[in-house]
Amino acid sequence: MSGIFSVPALNGPCETLDGLLLELDRAWAKFETPFGTDDLNVLWNECTDLDRRFAQWSDSRIVEFQPTVSGSIVRSEYDSDVAVGYWPGRVDTYFDLYCSSVWNIFRGARLLLLALIMDLSDRLEKADTCVDYMYIANCTVRDMVASIPYHLTDNLQNFLNASERGTIERGRSLGGLLLMHPLYVATQIPFFPVKLHEYMRRCLAWIGSEMGLGHSNLLAEVRSINNTNFFL
Repeated sequence: MSGIFSVPALNGPCETLDGLLLELDRAWAKFETPFGTDDLNVLWNECTDLDRRFAQWSDSRIVEFQPTVSGSIVRSEYDSDVAVGYWPGRVDTYFDLYCSSVWNIFRGARLLLLALIMDLSDRLEKADTCVDYMYIANCTVRDMVASIPYHLTDNLQNFLNASERGTIERGRSLGGLLLMHPLYVATQIPFFPVKLHEYMRRCLAWIGSEMGLGHSNLLAEVRSINNTNFFL
């Protein structure tokens, strides 16, 4: 079976994203229970192995269902109040909204796993491992941010042509609905810059006000996340 969250793989049946999410939920549950240093080491090993499996899932998807660069936004991320959709960097397009939403579910889950690994590394004084995982986290959130315009507008080319104006023409509400939960997870990752958190919360608020999804307004205001079953 391919699972609910399915993007075709290169070589037929392989590990499903659904299975990886369940493994992440189990790891998070272990983390929330009292344990000693030996248990911390066991959990750290389990989590780093799980991250390797997340990477394998990503690398094994067929090219047709991978994101494709559609253009880029050229401006400074240090500008005050970067407009919704206009974080500097590349802008990606996808096969369809379902495909992009699966990728963002994957990214949100991997960010939670990386945050867990970073916390465990800190407790176990494995600071030398943090650099690699921080790099992966930054790449992952950059991929998610690059998908935001695709979710919020129906015409990426018009969006890119209007990039100097810093306004976005609203697309289907389904795009915002599929984006808001992974985006919310990314706002909770503690080691990302404050300006990026603020930008993503503005995107959530925009989804709420412009697409009529009031729940997104609530997510824009929440400042803590308790567990991984957000996706399940």
